[in-house]
Amino acid sequence: MASGLGKGRVIFWQAVAIVLWTGLVTVSALAALAAVAETA
Repeated sequence: MASGLGKGRVIFWQAVAIVLWTGLVTVSALAALAAVAETA
């Protein structure tokens, strides 16, 4: 990390990244379940 970043900002961006990844995983899982449900 660049030394110019404050610790609070680093934690904030880590939280944002976690939320984004969680959303992506959730959407992917729902899409996969929907596809399986349609073919069943």
